[in-house]
Amino acid sequence: MKLIKSLLIVTLLTVTFAAAEEAEKQSETKDLSGVAAIVNGEKIGMDKVNSLAEMTLSRYPKQMRESQAKKIKKRVLDTIIFGELVSQKAEEMGISVSDERCEKEVTDMISSKDITLEQYKKMIEDSGKDYGELLDQVRRSLEFEKIINKLSADDVKVKDKEVKEYFNSNKEKLASPEQVKASHILIKAESDEDKQAAKEKTEELLKKINDGADFAAIAKENSDCPSSERGGDLGFFSRGRMVGAFEDAAFALDVGEMSDVVETKFGYHIILVTDKKEAKEAVFEDQKNEIREQLVNQKMGKAADKIRENMMQAATIRYSDVFKPEEKEAKKQAEKQAEGTELKIEE
Repeated sequence: MKLIKSLLIVTLLTVTFAAAEEAEKQSETKDLSGVAAIVNGEKIGMDKVNSLAEMTLSRYPKQMRESQAKKIKKRVLDTIIFGELVSQKAEEMGISVSDERCEKEVTDMISSKDITLEQYKKMIEDSGKDYGELLDQVRRSLEFEKIINKLSADDVKVKDKEVKEYFNSNKEKLASPEQVKASHILIKAESDEDKQAAKEKTEELLKKINDGADFAAIAKENSDCPSSERGGDLGFFSRGRMVGAFEDAAFALDVGEMSDVVETKFGYHIILVTDKKEAKEAVFEDQKNEIREQLVNQKMGKAADKIRENMMQAATIRYSDVFKPEEKEAKKQAEKQAEGTELKIEE
């Protein structure tokens, strides 16, 4: 009798749990229809994930898109999830960032590109991207920065002693090496057969400059280097930045002096040195503000990692089946194990 009763209880419990599991499964399927994930009750649509992922995938060769699609979509979803967590945390802490502040950040970002905000918006839209989405990403970034500052204000402070210690330990790295500012004209030699013709053309250009032609004008018209648009100007550079023969020639010249034809693996050059900076030892007063900023950024990075980890651990995140294959695989393995296990009940 005890055996029958035990079997009945086991059967009832198995049926009850199976029914409950099926009901929960149906509920989840319904809840996650067209949804990539639910973050603390907020749904993230699959359409949004697909749209943003497509922008990234469009930069891949066609033959690679299919194999990379799942990985890219998961990466995009993780980014969206963290953005949602930042938005929720900011609201909880009373943090807000205005549209004006976001647009100022975008304006600062494009300041070096010599285009207006309106031109940048049009460029974004013409490329098939959503400017509003970009603005939201900037907002999340600024919100997260405020969250870090509020939660880790003391942790990211840098003491004067830390700045001095860093300076003393990195004097050699902080020193300024000797630098040369030069312009050049490059005539490429694509093959061994082209070498003679390229060399002769370079020699002709050198003669023109020695006869009074303007170096920058000759560079703009003839040089095969992208620097031709700037009259050949390469700006300042230190040793180790250029190929050996070019570097040796440039550093051997005085300001205002021009080289003979110099051969490198790129072709033939004419080099004009326009300025020089002598090597200079690091001076604490000149470097301290930059060092402090660098140390603050390092501490901010560590604080950000810690806060990000805490936010993810505290969140309730439900993924659609598309994004949790590892959980499905684990469940299959558990079911297989259960099928091969016998329930033994002793009288």
